[in-house]
Amino acid sequence: MVTPKSLLDIYAQQTLKLHNELGVSENARRQLQAYDDWQKGRIDRNELVGRIVRVSPNMNQTVINTITECAEIMHKHERVRHCVATIQLCADILTPADKTPVVKGFPFFKLPMELRGVVYRNLWFRDQSNVRSVCIVATSKDAECTCLGYESRPHHSRENISIALGLTCRKARAEFFTFMYMFARLTFECCCDLNYHLRVNKDLLRCVTSIKVHWTGAESHLAFTNLSKARNLTRLEVVISQSTTTIPTLREIDMRRYFAVPRPIRLTETLGIDELMEIRGIKVLAVTHVGQRQGTVRSSEEDRVNLLALLSASLKLPRPALPPPTAATAVNGASNNE
Repeated sequence: MVTPKSLLDIYAQQTLKLHNELGVSENARRQLQAYDDWQKGRIDRNELVGRIVRVSPNMNQTVINTITECAEIMHKHERVRHCVATIQLCADILTPADKTPVVKGFPFFKLPMELRGVVYRNLWFRDQSNVRSVCIVATSKDAECTCLGYESRPHHSRENISIALGLTCRKARAEFFTFMYMFARLTFECCCDLNYHLRVNKDLLRCVTSIKVHWTGAESHLAFTNLSKARNLTRLEVVISQSTTTIPTLREIDMRRYFAVPRPIRLTETLGIDELMEIRGIKVLAVTHVGQRQGTVRSSEEDRVNLLALLSASLKLPRPALPPPTAATAVNGASNNE
């Protein structure tokens, strides 16, 4: 705030020795000094009003007494304009004290992005030393399917993660969930649930880096097709069980219609195998059985090892480069940003 030219700053007051000539008290001098600091930006308005003027009734009365004394001196003092300037300064000190202070929240979004990321991670993970190993599972399955989970929910839900901060505003939501998708491993109990979240949550598809999914369900092929569009996905763990080979591929269904094959469905004939092998850019890949306590471990470890070798030969290949944006794409992107 700039001091009006008609008013005297604290340096001019001291130079003219107005405080002594006008009999200004010590409390009034402190308030005039604080007012000058506020005018020059050294302190904020809340400090001037709350700590100096409004908190103490005596300080408030001191300003009123100074005005009264200046008015009396004006009748016999030759420096009338200096008295008027001092009265105006005192009136300006009392003016903000009569106004209701504006309560403002903490300027969270003025913090650097790195510090905001630390705040988000502290909300999710107590152990910051091994964030990548933290596994997040939804408390309920949103997909409308009858797939059974391969893990009991109380085993995963030992510690709830609060997402209240991500629901405060649009910007907080975007940052909060972006950091969560980037630093945590998300677990899905079936491919139907994975396909649902990838389809309705564009932020998840754009930012997710690590996923663990149980390969089962009638939407396995759709889930892996959408998963191949996740450009930042670098870690993938595929969990297999007896229910994995329940549904064959469409090609296998046609083949079994014309060729009687009395043998069980193999992993290479399971729904979603072709789409799974189209995923690229995976750096850390794992294929695991479900826990033994569920009693659904596959009878042979050979299937797991062979599937891991098959997927490693395809999924770890680099992703193809994105095509350059066309004029129509650039126009659509600009309109969406607006």
